[in-house]
Amino acid sequence: MKFYLAPMEGITGHIYRRHFNELYKGVDKYFTPFIATNQTFKLKNREKREIDPKINEGMVVVPQLLTNNAQQFIWYAKEIKKLGYNEINLNVGCPSGTVVSKHKGSGMLIDLEQFDNFLETIYSELANDLFISIKTRLGIENFDDLEKLIEIYNKYPMNELIVHPRTRMDFYKNIPNYNAFKEVCEKSNKNIGYNGDIKISDDINKIITDFKDYNVDSIMIGRGFLTNPMLVENYLSNKPDTNIDCDRLKEFVAKLFEDYVRDYTACSDAINRMKELWFYILEPFSDYNEVKKYAKKIKKAKDKDVYETTVNNLIVTLKNITL
Repeated sequence: MKFYLAPMEGITGHIYRRHFNELYKGVDKYFTPFIATNQTFKLKNREKREIDPKINEGMVVVPQLLTNNAQQFIWYAKEIKKLGYNEINLNVGCPSGTVVSKHKGSGMLIDLEQFDNFLETIYSELANDLFISIKTRLGIENFDDLEKLIEIYNKYPMNELIVHPRTRMDFYKNIPNYNAFKEVCEKSNKNIGYNGDIKISDDINKIITDFKDYNVDSIMIGRGFLTNPMLVENYLSNKPDTNIDCDRLKEFVAKLFEDYVRDYTACSDAINRMKELWFYILEPFSDYNEVKKYAKKIKKAKDKDVYETTVNNLIVTLKNITL
């Protein structure tokens, strides 16, 4: 089984990926947060930095594109290929209202005929030059068109179909629909990846066990890695999910913060970026009052020294907790 870091807008950018890869094991591929194509046919400086091969050295990185315009996809894919990448991922999963209203992300599933035409255009132009994988949800409000969607995907030579078995309307609520995922596994002729609610080792085991008879050979993890960067490392070494290396965590968040401070104009922006990450990291400790106290201090922090002092004290507290 291969393990992937999911693309998460505003979180799993090049800084996060680089330091995660330095300090933690188990990730076979890193998918970038989506690059939204536009009619200027020009990569923004921020996007160029995100996919700079030098910054991503030592990792297998897959740039993800968000678009419903085939010609824009083709142009961006060719530009990215010039940088040395051999795989592009198409986002057919984002449930955001502003994205879906433009028939992008999971909004591409609103009109399957139009989506089919889009895929025909990009694969006919690029299939000999690039691997094009797809990360997809399975419907807008329900799974009524699932069989038709599978038939469409089966027509094209994608190297992998990564499935998040929810509808757009689910957003991240409800549990993933394993029956819908099973139907994809049964009827698809593609290599299948699973994505959705992988938070602990038992979740990994469930996918591997329940779908062992199908061509499921990868698991993409997003929030589970944010909460526990050692999730797959622990799984592969048969260690419990409660195995948390606080010294490594301290080094990880310190390196992230240092680079965010350097990357952002205002230190407060770097602190806000870290606040979002701490929300996930501290989820397993939500029942501990001492941790809650430091979580509140981090949430209120506006000053660099206050933030760093609070984090150092928090790490000491975490070392003394047995989950």
